[in-house]
Amino acid sequence: VPGGDENEYLYIALVMSEGEVESITDLELDNIPASDGRYDGLVTYNVHLGTDTQTADTLLQEAPGWTSTHRLQGVAYLAIRLKYDQDAWSGLPTITALVRGKKVHDFRNGLTAWSSNPALCLYDYLTNTRYGKGLSVNNIDIPSFTTAANDCDSHTVTPFVGGDPIDIFQCHYVLDTDLTILDNVKEML
Repeated sequence: VPGGDENEYLYIALVMSEGEVESITDLELDNIPASDGRYDGLVTYNVHLGTDTQTADTLLQEAPGWTSTHRLQGVAYLAIRLKYDQDAWSGLPTITALVRGKKVHDFRNGLTAWSSNPALCLYDYLTNTRYGKGLSVNNIDIPSFTTAANDCDSHTVTPFVGGDPIDIFQCHYVLDTDLTILDNVKEML
């Protein structure tokens, strides 16, 4: 949404994923960190992790038509304001960031937190009512998922002497909601 004097500013609500996610970091514009000096005074952004209780972004409320009711609850996104500068921008930049994924429920301890454990990620997808299958927990074989989650946690490799162990089994899947649930499950597996 353009704003400011003669479209001085471009406001962007860049949705990263369904939330709540652990973090959104390393913002880059055309493969250059947003913190680079060439963007001083030109790039302003706020991070929203996608909680169900998040409030509307104050930066985006500067844009025409964006109000306090535009909360984007449950959606992880970046609120970005770009100031026009012909030397900095040759067009709309490609904007990227590193997203440390969705928080998932660990049925073994009752906590909800980020995890790359494939069994926990699959469990989340199968039980999620927003973008997953929405299965009832009663329809899930929890003992089998517990065994799988424990197996994923217990298999590590040490990359070099003195290094930290790395989990062999990890899930870093970017879910495609255009695919069928079965196809997504196959991809996750």
